[in-house]
Amino acid sequence: MTKQCSVERCENKVHSRGLCIKHYDKWWRYGSPLAGTETLKHGMTKTREHESWLSMKQRCYNIKGPDYKNYGGRGIKVCARWRTSFINFYEDMGPKPEDLTLERIDNNGNYEPDNCKWATYTEQARNRRNNVIYGMEIPNKIRQMNTAGLPSDLISEKLGLSSHIIGSIIEKRSWV
Repeated sequence: MTKQCSVERCENKVHSRGLCIKHYDKWWRYGSPLAGTETLKHGMTKTREHESWLSMKQRCYNIKGPDYKNYGGRGIKVCARWRTSFINFYEDMGPKPEDLTLERIDNNGNYEPDNCKWATYTEQARNRRNNVIYGMEIPNKIRQMNTAGLPSDLISEKLGLSSHIIGSIIEKRSWV
């Protein structure tokens, strides 16, 4: 005997997780097999915010996805409030500003309101597991050399860092 979808009044055969293909797809995309009322009425399906929400869930839960090993494979999850509702995600994060991406503030933490923000690609690049954090020793040394009158290009040459990084540290745009 073929199993039926677990959604009430649905007689389709089970595809996965006790759901037919239609309800499984709704569960995957929207966090609920019953999506179709408030979830689909938001009118934001093809927006940048919705794409970020879908991508976040994909990274954490699609074991066949290319990024799963760096997210779901490390135990990173999406909080229940966001996983089951795009509207909740949008209420907490607000509109996605142009050229910003979804970032977890604590790179080892979950996707949840207190740990996420819209960030620039530069901020994202600084917040990586493979980044080496030097603390304040090098930035303080750079500022001391600058205060002593050494030009940025000489500081850059002596420390083996790009002049862009030296300028950012001197102007306190990074390592404040």
